[in-house]
Amino acid sequence: MKCVNFSSDESECDHNSAGEFMYMPVNIKGMQVAALLDTGSSINIISKSLFDKLPHNGKYNFRSGSEQTVKLANNQSVCIFGTASILVQTPCSSRVHSIFVYILDIASHPLILGTCYFMSKGIVLDFDKFVSFRGQSKCTKVRCKSGFTVPPNSEMFVCGKVTKQKMIGLLGICSVHDLLLSKGLLLVKSVVTISTVGNVPMKILNASDEPVYVRKG
Repeated sequence: MKCVNFSSDESECDHNSAGEFMYMPVNIKGMQVAALLDTGSSINIISKSLFDKLPHNGKYNFRSGSEQTVKLANNQSVCIFGTASILVQTPCSSRVHSIFVYILDIASHPLILGTCYFMSKGIVLDFDKFVSFRGQSKCTKVRCKSGFTVPPNSEMFVCGKVTKQKMIGLLGICSVHDLLLSKGLLLVKSVVTISTVGNVPMKILNASDEPVYVRKG
């Protein structure tokens, strides 16, 4: 039996923002992914966007599943894109091993490990500890991918990109930068997930009577 708490340094963890979630760092043929550990799921789930991004030698036995469904926590049944096996390395095992996953067109998280994985590896989760990753700084800058103008008295979503390599699937809280404040713009504080291409959505508010332009970067 293995007792897992994946917290390398408890002092590095923000209890206010990370306490509700537990992650496991997963290496898929060199791709670093923060897998969400979900005790409410009996299966392993991967988003189609992440599955498509995986290297070909990291996945096999794909089978279309257009006629299969899975039931979500809200009791809603959704059709799956397919099933497959992926090759991973985790802190539970230094050896590369396979995980059977259900592929969903839209998933709440890029990679979710359910109770079937915990049982197969003899994992016991330690909920008294919070997750953090050694070498992962608590903050990172997000840059605008292109210039944009926020109309007066309005709000808009903007796609930003993290400036440093971070694990796919990590959750964080967007907070406003001095540059936006100097232009009279506000950023809605919200929980975001780093996508498979390193993007995060940002909601920006212009409460003034004049349009505001923000340059790229």
